[in-house]
Amino acid sequence: MKHLVKAWRKSVEQVDGLVRYDSLPERKANLILLAIVVLFAIFRMATIHIPDIDRTVWKEIDHIMVSENYYRHGYHFLKPEISWPAEEPRVTAMEFPLVPFLASLLYPVFGINAFSVRLVPAIAFLLLIVYVYKLARREAGVVLALMSAFFAGLFPLFDPFRNILFSEPAMIFFSVFSIYHYAQWMDFRRKQDLALFILGFSLTLALKPTALYLLLPLAWICFRKCRLNFKKYRALAWPLAAALILPGLWYGYAYYLAQHCIDVFGVFGGRFGGHDKMQTFTMLSSIDWYYTMLWRLRVLLLGGPGLFFLLAGLAVSLFYLKRGQLFVAYLLAIACYFIIVAEGQADTSYRQLTIIPAASFFIALGLITFGFFIYFLALDSGKGRFKAAALPFSLLTCLALLIFFPVRKKHIFQSCYKNAPVHTANWILAQEIKKAKPDSAKIIMAGEYTIHKGGVDVSPVTYYYSGRQGWTLLEGQWDEAGIDELKHRGAQLLGGIGYSREPELAQFLAELCEQYEILYQDCGKELLLLSLQNRKEVSTPPPKGFIIKPGSDLGELRIPFAVSVGNDLSVFMEAVGSLQSIDLLGPKAVGAIQLSGQAPLFGLQAGGKQINLHVPAPGAKPVFGGGTYNDHLPPFSAVFFQLVQRFRPDEAGNPIPPEAVAGLLKFEKRRPAKKMNEKKFLGPPVGNPPCFVAQQHRQETGHAQEEADITPAEARERQHGIGSGQGAVEIEYDELPFHFCNGITPSFIRKI
Repeated sequence: MKHLVKAWRKSVEQVDGLVRYDSLPERKANLILLAIVVLFAIFRMATIHIPDIDRTVWKEIDHIMVSENYYRHGYHFLKPEISWPAEEPRVTAMEFPLVPFLASLLYPVFGINAFSVRLVPAIAFLLLIVYVYKLARREAGVVLALMSAFFAGLFPLFDPFRNILFSEPAMIFFSVFSIYHYAQWMDFRRKQDLALFILGFSLTLALKPTALYLLLPLAWICFRKCRLNFKKYRALAWPLAAALILPGLWYGYAYYLAQHCIDVFGVFGGRFGGHDKMQTFTMLSSIDWYYTMLWRLRVLLLGGPGLFFLLAGLAVSLFYLKRGQLFVAYLLAIACYFIIVAEGQADTSYRQLTIIPAASFFIALGLITFGFFIYFLALDSGKGRFKAAALPFSLLTCLALLIFFPVRKKHIFQSCYKNAPVHTANWILAQEIKKAKPDSAKIIMAGEYTIHKGGVDVSPVTYYYSGRQGWTLLEGQWDEAGIDELKHRGAQLLGGIGYSREPELAQFLAELCEQYEILYQDCGKELLLLSLQNRKEVSTPPPKGFIIKPGSDLGELRIPFAVSVGNDLSVFMEAVGSLQSIDLLGPKAVGAIQLSGQAPLFGLQAGGKQINLHVPAPGAKPVFGGGTYNDHLPPFSAVFFQLVQRFRPDEAGNPIPPEAVAGLLKFEKRRPAKKMNEKKFLGPPVGNPPCFVAQQHRQETGHAQEEADITPAEARERQHGIGSGQGAVEIEYDELPFHFCNGITPSFIRKI
């Protein structure tokens, strides 16, 4: 312990001296800085094409569309425009569109490719290296500044958004730019620094209004200069007010666009206005939010060692050094930003990039301190040759921690996407859409959004991947009248994706499948593509739940029902296990059991009067959709059953009443079932056609109908003969096991 304390004191003293060291010639320091910038510039240019821009991430797609429309429609800066909506308006509210506008200026020279699209954010990241160096040098010396600059270039390479076209890199650069020039102006009162601060801070807030957290480090700069002389603060207010003019004007205009056009970026709401990103208390009350932030910061900041050095550097700066407190204020401001926009932080990883400037400084400081600590510990504890090896030993220890131990270090050298599409399911569906003729066919998309508390974010991904325009159906628009209206306006295709998240949408798409030609379907990936050009002919519009077979005197009553099971495999197995056998009267009855959005899991095999539901042996893992689920089902899963009863219409051509056919269904329990947890066993998630949710039930056996097809007269006779004792089967229930829709009530199935 004595050696540890002594080594720590010496290391802190050495770091304090290193911070004060300023003997490195300016020219040599600039050459080292230039080498760092060139190193990362080479790496960025070599990997700038990853991922390919034709299969890139959602965030970049919006900005690419805006930049392309600037290039093609005359560089109208006040009209940022997206491409995918089938109809006007396409001008959208968004943050200050400086980045896509600058990118569009490169297209006439280089064409539209990965280099021209992504050069602007790449330059912003390289300029960030320079200004982290300049800010760290004025606060803590040249050695620490050079190491901070290196980390400022390295850390962004760990993020999957490291190459894409979006506003965050420019916003982070202008943040450090404005802090540096504000500090310079406060110390030296040069008009040039004042003008650059106003410009930089204006652009920072215009690019991202959430950057108001920078007021905290700016306030610290004021305080350390003016202390408690409040008269001086008045003279400092007007530069801040001047910096607010540009963002104030722009966001006033953006509000106008949100109300009169669209808002796909979710700045103010309105059409396609996104979800609520300010769910602070909801997020902070969940332990998952903290785990998510910790995991992402570990990936971004060189894993566990990086976080350790960050905390060590922060402790040294707070308790031992007299300089570097500006970075403490900067880091505190970032922490406030994380907390206030907690939902936005959990929503995506690129918002954590804002921590890079402050984290670079503290990790560099922590690494240097730790290196000196190891050096002095080896020097004091060793003898002879070991003392001579103390310096290389300490350097190798630090390098080992940073290079060999970090989590996912391979992401410095290769992207997780490579040449694969970022959104795989959308890419698969888009390739099928491209095959559909004509090439200009417009498409209706269902499920093309992410669902959040407080709203949905409409996605452009499938439209962009396929090169088509169209309309996105939202909740409340799932009706055939709306589909017919869009067909009149030019819709020729309908696509569905991720539809099991909303059972009503899944049911609506199932009904459309009965009416339109299916061009492509993948239940496992929840993908669907329909042609809307020709509606299937139906001889007589049947009641909901009925399907009349064309050219035949037979009809079918299809009764789907569902059990919501979340993603708990045990609940699913319990639900299936309680229905060991399902009997339908007649050997021609067929059916299937499946998970929402998946291929049929277990078949209901027709054989005589009884249809057996085949359940895996206890402990077996269900296999479906091309894979085995060992512990959990896909999120938001519902078990869908579909029972099909064939019938003959009566003499007038009328089908059997639903209640009569429903009364012919018999459920038999082969083994005792555990009591279902009513909170997990929700229902019915399917609205139409008739549905029911099975819970626990008890049945006493009796005679069953053995005829293949049931006439209306026989059905009505059995229904009205309830209680006559003629071949009746009495069914009793512990709890109401069935919930029928469309007018079918449990009273119709009390006896058979």
